[in-house]
Amino acid sequence: MLSDLTKILDRNYIVGYFLPALLFITAIFLMILLFFPGPASQFAVILEQSTENNSIEANEINSHLTPIEIIKLLKDLWTFSAAIILIFTISILLMVLNRFLIRFLEGYGLLQRLKFQKIQQWKFDRDNRIIEEFNKKYLDELKHKDALLRKQLIRARKNSGY
Repeated sequence: MLSDLTKILDRNYIVGYFLPALLFITAIFLMILLFFPGPASQFAVILEQSTENNSIEANEINSHLTPIEIIKLLKDLWTFSAAIILIFTISILLMVLNRFLIRFLEGYGLLQRLKFQKIQQWKFDRDNRIIEEFNKKYLDELKHKDALLRKQLIRARKNSGY
């Protein structure tokens, strides 16, 4: 089971699914920061406080951690873990839906067929009407000219003695 996991998490997965999911989550996060400044500014304050609290020197880690600081570290770890889990979930969802998404964008999906079937039928009927109008208008003239040319050829042959 774990050997199959390494087959899934190869370079193609990272470039094709994980990186787009990461960029998507980053873009969503940046849009929230840009367009909703209230919650974003609160988040920025929380982020600054957590980074200030996490800047403990290496020799002081074991001696000065209070239970409140441990809870803040676990909260930051939980936030980071939740973000990674969300990114992996979106990337696996992309991998699962890859064929459907590509076929939908190419126009093979059921929705595309239902949506554009009436439009396609209307265009087909319109083109057939244009062809029929053309045939009525110009084929009659061509048949008449063709009949005149045949009569002239027949007269010319008779006159020339063939």
